[in-house]
Amino acid sequence: MANIYGEKLSKRDILERVSDLSQICGTKAYQLSEGKSKGMRAIDIKTGGGLSYTVLPDRGLDIAWAEYKGIPISFISKSGIVSPQYFCTDKSVWGESFYGGLLTTCGLMQVGNGCVYKQRKYNAHGKISNIPCEKKGIIHEWEKDELIMGVKGIMNESLLYRENLQLRRTITSKLGENKIHINDVVENNGFQREPLMMLYHINFGYPFLGEDTFLDIPSEDIIPVGDTKQEDTQEYDRFHQPKANYSSKVFHHKLKGDREGNVCCKIINNKFNFGVSIEFNNKQLWNFTQWKNLCQGDFVVGLEPCNNYGMGIENEEQNGSLEYIEPGESREFNVIIGIIE
Repeated sequence: MANIYGEKLSKRDILERVSDLSQICGTKAYQLSEGKSKGMRAIDIKTGGGLSYTVLPDRGLDIAWAEYKGIPISFISKSGIVSPQYFCTDKSVWGESFYGGLLTTCGLMQVGNGCVYKQRKYNAHGKISNIPCEKKGIIHEWEKDELIMGVKGIMNESLLYRENLQLRRTITSKLGENKIHINDVVENNGFQREPLMMLYHINFGYPFLGEDTFLDIPSEDIIPVGDTKQEDTQEYDRFHQPKANYSSKVFHHKLKGDREGNVCCKIINNKFNFGVSIEFNNKQLWNFTQWKNLCQGDFVVGLEPCNNYGMGIENEEQNGSLEYIEPGESREFNVIIGIIE
């Protein structure tokens, strides 16, 4: 049964009331046509419960805009949506192509500041978000009385004589359920062990982010990173109006999960009476990074499940925290972004 605007309806009930499902839900594919986003594919997904979002197949099936009942949730940076044709590992600066969005994926081999590792340059946060997907497929399937809608595709991060990693991503939502299910499978199709770094850069902006917003995170320990001070941890969960020359704060959270390792972090806006939950498993993604940037013109908070400390591939290896994926091995990651009333 689907919960359609307060009514519990079966598939037959829905078909009695709706001639074409695009009236209340579904996917809409199109191309962007202006500026640096010209020619990019986009897919709007409307859940039929108030949540809608846009997936970008040409940016690693990441998610740009998102809103709930007409209220914008996600952050869009001043770069705007940028096509991967403007991205160059050797020349691009992170902020030039980082549009933010509800989700920017970082990896697959590099997360953190750019570095030179084994005589090869790695740009900040890797390149998976700038790899267009292949074999894109729209999902629109009834499972008894539940309609599953979404998109799936494949991204290949590969290089002659080097790595051959593949990311298979599936993004789905159910009719009437305001959740985004992200299922990622990374497979090493090469013949040598490779570093594996994953970070889900989930970004929130105005009007959802403001003085009425707070975090509810099951932290056992909060560790300030870089120039962030210990006293900053006392207000990690609160926000204020944009300030000039505000210095970004970054925290690592050690989270308490249930017996199976499941964790739920929440960001809530009391003014709008709803929040957003981020669910994942800390056996897959054992660190949780928070980026708090309340600067004028760059007003954003990022909540980031990850399997690393975001130090870059070289420093992560020296720290002993770098994970690897063996030849032929597959690793699965699941993240659920949902609305909570």
